[in-house]
Amino acid sequence: MGAQIDLPQGYGPYCFRIHGQIYHRIGPLHPEPDQRAQFGQLYILDASLALKERMGNAANENCNEATMRKLGNIMKSISPFAAVFKIMQEVEEEEIHRAKKEKRALPPLRMIFDIDHRIHDRRLYNLQTANEVAAVFVGEDNEVPTHRHIA
Repeated sequence: MGAQIDLPQGYGPYCFRIHGQIYHRIGPLHPEPDQRAQFGQLYILDASLALKERMGNAANENCNEATMRKLGNIMKSISPFAAVFKIMQEVEEEEIHRAKKEKRALPPLRMIFDIDHRIHDRRLYNLQTANEVAAVFVGEDNEVPTHRHIA
């Protein structure tokens, strides 16, 4: 399988084009200690803190704060991915609490957006519009399970 990497013009995430379909690599849920929150990491923050992070970015120094606030609110209200990032944060908090309670290490958490592009009738299999996560895997081996069990 071949993939083409589209370098962003200016700022933005790298895109991978595999068989004509565009994919984005999603980084960690939290920034490294010496890094600022960016991209999807901003969706888990309180709106005022996310605005502060955006305005602190040198690329946004000439942007109007009120406009940035409105854009952030619009993205949080219409983007299904923004909602999924927020839900992932809630899952992470629950797992942290459970690990502390059970006195065990926190297992790695991964969020995977998986859309089967072989499906021909896209009306039946659109991205979720409800408050649902497609899949959250909690595991010890840092790998996606090879089988699934739906409870």
